[in-house]
Amino acid sequence: MVKKKVERRVAEPVKQETKGMRPPAAKGAVGMRDPKAVDSLIRGLSDKDEAGRSQAARALGELRDPKAVDPLIKALGDRHKLVRAEAAEALGRIGDPMAVDHLIRALKDENGRVRGAAARAMGEIGDPRALYALVAALRDRDEDVRGEAARALGKLGDDRALEPLITALSDEDTYVRCYATIALGTIGEAALDSLIQALRSEYEDVRERAAHTLAGMKGRAVDALIRGFRDEDWEIRKEVQRILVTIKGPAVEPLVAAMEAGDWEVQRQVAATLEKIGDERAVPALAEVLRKVPWAGQKEIVRILKSFGWSPLSDEERAYFLLSSGSWDELEGLGEDAVEALAGALRDPDRFVKRKAAELLGRIRSASAVAHLIDATSAEDPFLRCRAIEALGKIGDRSAVPAVLAAVAGNDGWVRSYGADALGKIGDGRAVEAMLSLLKSPEAGMGKEEAKSLIGIGKPAIKPLIHSLKDSDGRIRESARWVLVMVGEPAVAPLIEALKKESEAVKAEAEDVLFEIGEPSIEPLMQSLPDSAEEVRRSAARVLGRFRDVRAVEPLMHALHDNSAGVRREATIALGEIGVPYPVHALVEMLADDDAGVRTESVVALGKVGDIRALSPLIQTLRDADLRETATKALARVSDDRAIAPLIDVLKDESVFVRMGAADVLVSIGEAAVDLLIRALSADDPGVRYVASWTLGRIGDRRSVEPLIQALRDRDRNVKKGAAVALGEIGDGRAVEPLIQALKDEDEGVQKAVREALERTISKKD
Repeated sequence: MVKKKVERRVAEPVKQETKGMRPPAAKGAVGMRDPKAVDSLIRGLSDKDEAGRSQAARALGELRDPKAVDPLIKALGDRHKLVRAEAAEALGRIGDPMAVDHLIRALKDENGRVRGAAARAMGEIGDPRALYALVAALRDRDEDVRGEAARALGKLGDDRALEPLITALSDEDTYVRCYATIALGTIGEAALDSLIQALRSEYEDVRERAAHTLAGMKGRAVDALIRGFRDEDWEIRKEVQRILVTIKGPAVEPLVAAMEAGDWEVQRQVAATLEKIGDERAVPALAEVLRKVPWAGQKEIVRILKSFGWSPLSDEERAYFLLSSGSWDELEGLGEDAVEALAGALRDPDRFVKRKAAELLGRIRSASAVAHLIDATSAEDPFLRCRAIEALGKIGDRSAVPAVLAAVAGNDGWVRSYGADALGKIGDGRAVEAMLSLLKSPEAGMGKEEAKSLIGIGKPAIKPLIHSLKDSDGRIRESARWVLVMVGEPAVAPLIEALKKESEAVKAEAEDVLFEIGEPSIEPLMQSLPDSAEEVRRSAARVLGRFRDVRAVEPLMHALHDNSAGVRREATIALGEIGVPYPVHALVEMLADDDAGVRTESVVALGKVGDIRALSPLIQTLRDADLRETATKALARVSDDRAIAPLIDVLKDESVFVRMGAADVLVSIGEAAVDLLIRALSADDPGVRYVASWTLGRIGDRRSVEPLIQALRDRDRNVKKGAAVALGEIGDGRAVEPLIQALKDEDEGVQKAVREALERTISKKD
């Protein structure tokens, strides 16, 4: 409807305001194009009748003879508006630039028809001098004048009219708006963006004319239309696509170029447009864009490619195809061929896709993925950072260490944990200092799991870890100790070396670590027993004792001859801990060592070995006041029936302490010693009888009740007291009556012992 209205007005001549007909002479002259008629028509411009003058002006315009220019210019000043309008029209048809200035003045005519005709004429002449006058005419009060001015500016094609014509797109008159739209189309490329913006005009006629104009421009408009894909207005983008589809072939190559260079929003619309155009030239470009667009876009691109009958031509293309469908297992199976696609996916807007891509790159373990994963370690998403760091750890490329260290230094606990693990797998010594600093930082919260990195780093971490064994923070010492144990065999030699230099506290920690490392420590420690450093020899003996490994017996026996009492003492202790009988003779020799500590430890060791061959030497040590208590305990551990007779014999010793020590051992032997102890109750020595009675009470065997009752009548008061105490310990009812009789003893000490025994016996009987 709008289109027809405009076309009708374009074809419409200047309105006739009189009803007069063209004179026959004028008709004939125009029809024959008779040059001789020009003079007659020029004279007709002076006719008294305005109808005749106007007809003459029109005829002169149709004849287009330059001789008529001056007369027609003069006619622009005619008193009648119709004549002035026809004169302006005629000058436009003749097209002589000499008339331009006069037509510019005519644009100020009081009559709208004259002004409109002048504007139209200047458009026909096409002289740029008319530009500003025509621009001014766009603001004329008469809509026909504004429309003719817009049309004339279009014919001039000067881009200086661009802004005024854009303003005219909002004119209240349809005629003006449409001619302004058409004019913008004739200006060319400079007006293309404006025409595209006209697609969002509030006026339907402007939108239609802009679309029609753009479509008519075909290839010249394509680039601008493609730029329209970036417009914020969805309606414009939709209309741009429709116009490009209308243009078809000429739009394909620019669309392909735009898809290769644009962002996804443009690429998405371009791809959809190419799909509607259906030109197969788009396929290679679409396949290439598949490598660049986000995951959601890949799905769309694959769909469009399939509409062209496409299938992947290589494993690289197949990787993008699989990525678009989320076929992760198949992607992993492509190995190196999937790296490029997955590396691109690390930058995808979809968090799940990024994380999955990092995970798969770690599984594929390709060095070509390292740089991309390093970039991902600084991503905003902490989970992606963890996945990227984990993947770098699996790949094990040392170039990733600085990036992982930077991530570990952050405040995210999860990232630190993954980073520590990755650093351990990479095993680069550069990480040691940073990881130890984190271990010592209370804010870092590093524990055993994070410290695992130092295990993987291995040898470069050992000395700093040993140094950390002296840290004042128990948590740090514990972590360092744990890591050294996990490092295992490589840490053994440095730990043994540390025994020479470090403080006693660190030595103790180092010994614990060597012991916890286990089997790998044993042979090096045995080799260290002859070391030049006493500290090493002493610690080596001490740790070997903790292992209780029989392989260490021979080296430890050699160490019993060390010139250091401390080493001899530790070797003695170690042999006792191992507890095999083989070194008994060597340990017995140590009972005579110059060092009291060595002698004491040899007694203890012999007790732990528990060999009967140590019995006699141990009994002899009961005479040593410093060793008696220890020897008693050692003899108790021998616990062999063969020790009974020698121990009974010791009961004769002049030292009460020796006798009591032997008694303690007999008590530990228990029932096996009862018969010999009962026999000892008849010994000549009252001291022996006393210790025997006391010992029998401690053993508590009821076989000794009758002999002890007999001992209540012993001639020695101490023996009687001992027998009473023993019967009270046993608590047998058979002793009640004898004990009552014993109350009559003259010795108050005996009486007291008997009373206490009776009380205990009766209470046990009840």
